[in-house]
Amino acid sequence: MSGSNADADRRYGGGRSDNFGGGSSWLSRVRGAQMERSPVEVKAAIERGRRMNTALRQAARCSSLRTKSVGLNRVFSSAIRSVSAAAPSSFGFGSFNTARRGRSMEGAAAPPQDMLCSAAVDEMDSLAEEAFDDAVEARSIVEDLAILESNVETAAGATHERAMALAISAAAEDDAESTRRMASDTDQLVEQLRNEPADDAEAETRFKLYEAFFEKIVKLRAELDALFVECVSCITTAGKPGLKREMSKIDHPTNLSVADPRPGEWIAAGMVAAVARNLVKLTQFLDSLQQRLKLEASQTECPICLDGFGGKQVEVLSCFHRVCTECWDEWGHVCNGQPMCPLCRHDEFIERLASA
Repeated sequence: MSGSNADADRRYGGGRSDNFGGGSSWLSRVRGAQMERSPVEVKAAIERGRRMNTALRQAARCSSLRTKSVGLNRVFSSAIRSVSAAAPSSFGFGSFNTARRGRSMEGAAAPPQDMLCSAAVDEMDSLAEEAFDDAVEARSIVEDLAILESNVETAAGATHERAMALAISAAAEDDAESTRRMASDTDQLVEQLRNEPADDAEAETRFKLYEAFFEKIVKLRAELDALFVECVSCITTAGKPGLKREMSKIDHPTNLSVADPRPGEWIAAGMVAAVARNLVKLTQFLDSLQQRLKLEASQTECPICLDGFGGKQVEVLSCFHRVCTECWDEWGHVCNGQPMCPLCRHDEFIERLASA
């Protein structure tokens, strides 16, 4: 992205929407603020801008992995229950249900459990291989952040970062609730799986589903490992220890230990329970990682006037950096309708500011 004014017409917050044309007074104020900064402060601001965009892209990837995680859990749980019931009314939903109906029409002679298994495996394959548009997700995230940045209120004695962390956490409550439901659903599924299958066909189908489920989770775990290695570069020192502790809970022996089956219990129930509950831990970690990345991607001040965003309208640029709308309007006049991002093209920004 160029950091130009392309697509920079999205405004957020509760401040004024009109361009109140401060002209020379605005220019004088901005020049003064920029000239007071030391070279060290300027370098830090530019580096911070780069880290923000890196964190934003990684938050988008994190969201994609979470979608896969929740989707795999949904398909597996629905398929297991449908196989056990072996009745059309209990089949899953979404594309899994559609696939099941299509297969029953193509091959009505096939055993119902085979059709269910094949349809579920197909959907798990599709979820695992699905390519998400991270740019679209990044745009959605940054628009939400712009609203929070404009509206966040810093309580007495609290830092802006702390206020933003609380605001981001509150905004993520829907994800947190869906993860809690996923954990509860997993516990119920595990109890159901402890019962011996009705026959060998059901036992075989259950195990095929488990193998496909396990394979996809291994791949998902590898994607998460790769993402976390990249995330370390943009997460501040304060955020790393907590994330590392939480990540260590994934694949922890307490999650993956498998007890011997009890009398009358399905022999593979323990393995399925361990993998399913470990996926919940993975999803919980993705929730925490995404919140941290959003915090790293948040912006505390307008890079033009250097004032905070609180109570102002905020402009999201095509490069995903944010400026207050007043400054962007004024800067657009200075640049004859071709303003550039002050972070992406800082040297050019300063030269144009000085010569205006």
